[in-house]
Amino acid sequence: MATTSDVPLICFPSSEKSFTRAFLEFIRKYGARFALIDPETKERLAFFDLDNILDQVRYHLHQRGIEKGTVVATHCGNSIDFILMCMAAIDLGAIIVPMNPASTLFEIEKYLIVCKVEHIVIEPEYLPKIKELLERPTFKKISIIPLEQLRGLQENEPVPPKIETDLHGDETAFIFFSSGTTGPPKAIRHSHRTLLAPLCQVMSTTLSPSKYPIPSLLGGNRVHGVLPYFHAGGLITVFCMLVEGVTVVINRKWNQLVFVGAAMCEESQIRSLKERLPDIQDVVQCRPSFCWLCSSGSKRRNLVFGMTEAGMLLFATPTGNTRLSSIGRPMPGVEAAVSYTSTIT
Repeated sequence: MATTSDVPLICFPSSEKSFTRAFLEFIRKYGARFALIDPETKERLAFFDLDNILDQVRYHLHQRGIEKGTVVATHCGNSIDFILMCMAAIDLGAIIVPMNPASTLFEIEKYLIVCKVEHIVIEPEYLPKIKELLERPTFKKISIIPLEQLRGLQENEPVPPKIETDLHGDETAFIFFSSGTTGPPKAIRHSHRTLLAPLCQVMSTTLSPSKYPIPSLLGGNRVHGVLPYFHAGGLITVFCMLVEGVTVVINRKWNQLVFVGAAMCEESQIRSLKERLPDIQDVVQCRPSFCWLCSSGSKRRNLVFGMTEAGMLLFATPTGNTRLSSIGRPMPGVEAAVSYTSTIT
């Protein structure tokens, strides 16, 4: 038995569109409305600011050797600069590997080797930890790029030219590592298309009438999240909010007083949303034991991933729902089926 959403998946751009270019087209209509607010630095960026600032970040990354196919790891906390850097880097065709700042040196070493990392974008507070690792002969060729140096122009520095890269939607944009909830951390590849999928799902639920309307945030609302941006669900959720014209208040490390305080100082309204906000993704790594199953023509192959850690937006609870036992309705583009009890996991 299978069920699908009664809302069609719309707004999906052509396969030639990179995530960043499609995203900028989606948000252009929001103009002077605030897109991002950092309660710590007091910085506020409007939607119309993003295009020019991304040109600056893209230029500085390109000057440091970032180009199509370059693998760039990040060791950063949540910030406006981190969001801008990710958007600029993947628009150059780079592949971003977000790392948890709390990761051990052993875990970081694994990520750098598995993904063949060439550069690390880092914040000052994490520099001593990474420098210790990069002193090893294996990682001597990896260069460090300070995150805080990627924005702005020096005095008399010319306005950077707009750098265009020939990209296809199926090319890799991010490699996230799962948090280990469902087993050892696994690499999860997101192409430009799979990053765009949840944005189009969210826009579809807003634009199309449905028998089962799903809660949605209105443009002008302000949202303060709780998830880290090195986490697929956390970063993709931010883009889902922005594409709806919502103002995102940057959340740093979880602090319940800051969480409530941000809502108060921004004069936001807190509403209870029965909604999950994470994407459709490609899995590029599996256990060796599955290789034989793939080659032998086995009909059922399941690899367990947490929905939010993989960044998947699959179900949402409709407004007015009274059946608390229900997982909700499938999101646009999702077909949900009851799995056999004899599946291989």
